[in-house]
Amino acid sequence: MKKNFVLYAIFLLIGSGCAEKSQNPYNNQNDSLCLAKKDVVESADDSETNDNNEKEKDMIDISDLFSSEELEKIRYNYISQLRFEFKSFSIGYELAPLSEAKDKDFINHEISDEEKSENMDVIYRILLKNHPIFKPVSKELFEEKMKKVFDIDINDRTMRGTSFFTNHSMDNKFAYSTYIDLKNHIVTFGNLPLMFKKEMDWDGFYKKLENLDQESIEYYDTEVSLYKEYLNEASQKKYTIYCSKQKMEYLFHINNYVFHDSKASLSWLLNNTPECIDTPFLNILFEFFNYDKEPRINRNNFRFDISTGFPLKSTAYKSLFGEVESCSQSQYYNYFKFKVRTGMMQYVVDNCYDETDLDTFGIRKDKLICIMEDCFDYLFEYVLQGDKYKESNGKYYENSYGTYESYGYHYYQVCAYLAYYLTKAHEKFVSYGHGDPRCWHNALVNNLREDLKNNDARFENYVKENNYFYLEGFEQIMRDAHNQAMVEP
Repeated sequence: MKKNFVLYAIFLLIGSGCAEKSQNPYNNQNDSLCLAKKDVVESADDSETNDNNEKEKDMIDISDLFSSEELEKIRYNYISQLRFEFKSFSIGYELAPLSEAKDKDFINHEISDEEKSENMDVIYRILLKNHPIFKPVSKELFEEKMKKVFDIDINDRTMRGTSFFTNHSMDNKFAYSTYIDLKNHIVTFGNLPLMFKKEMDWDGFYKKLENLDQESIEYYDTEVSLYKEYLNEASQKKYTIYCSKQKMEYLFHINNYVFHDSKASLSWLLNNTPECIDTPFLNILFEFFNYDKEPRINRNNFRFDISTGFPLKSTAYKSLFGEVESCSQSQYYNYFKFKVRTGMMQYVVDNCYDETDLDTFGIRKDKLICIMEDCFDYLFEYVLQGDKYKESNGKYYENSYGTYESYGYHYYQVCAYLAYYLTKAHEKFVSYGHGDPRCWHNALVNNLREDLKNNDARFENYVKENNYFYLEGFEQIMRDAHNQAMVEP
């Protein structure tokens, strides 16, 4: 298992743009990650054949796009990136004491801000040359879209550098990263979507390591030496460089949607989800930047199996209608304000009677409202635990990956909005003349009863103190719920 993980990590370093054979191959990580997953279960011969075939289909030889001087610089930057990724993903980096390692310069390599900028310039130029219809945007439009779509003020001096990261999963190292390229005014990847035509001899690589203790300094020094030898040869022999067509296609549609509101690109992104990553770009928009203005993206985020009925006790609820105690709050993310996803809540109101959501008898089209009510129950459990789940306390802690997360809770605020929109959704559903939804149990009244009895009315007082969040009719909704809650069931 450990050896397979090493293989998995090393393959990631190559930054390959190799494609999967599926119809949804567009990857926002190094595409070799997809191949690495296949390699652990396929034979070496099959893997090599498939690899070569996919390369021919997907890769662009960029030799014709740049001058020899430019290619030399690109090759240098790409090797620099691979060195950095080797440090980041090598198993030995965690196990071997660096003070005993031989090649500290190679191990401690970092990518400079200048190299990052140059990397993004290369991506931008390849994107333009392969998509001549791509329209760069003005500084003014770029700033406007960054604020509207990401809620980022790029002129805010608290923004660190010219880029930011979003980590789709804190439980593994292979996290999605997106950069905002302020110079070229595009959304891009933090790494170059490139690979060398001649790959490393991985069979020979692991044969030289197989008899060494993976936790020893000898293993790590040998690993570094072999990888350094390959990169030196790639530089000296000027290995041909390829670029991934698929990544360029993916980037084109990301930028065409964000900056030009292209519905065609939105459709493309919705229908071309990368198979070997967990969180595509549209989910990143929703989950990390609370972008809930597009109904099609909202619908795409209702990924719940209700075949077993309700309630659905799932931690996925924590981020469906607002970021609460989210592990996604990295150090960069904490510069952005917490938001309740009222756009998603309104989407449920507008679609509470879903013509496409039939039960086994072909009736009761109420899936979304059932999910919303179940979510309200789930989050209110934290409200009933007291004031510690009311607001973020503004403190941070360092997680096991060396990044910082916020003690952000906000359960009270999300539940307040859910109470309002859930009532509105129920009223609209009933107006269709089919009675209550199949799951309906008047969650607001039931939870408010518990709040009054066992929680010193903390939630009710919180809503009052915040002037019912200036939501029309919310005061009456809470008053009616209070009166019902005072009556024993």
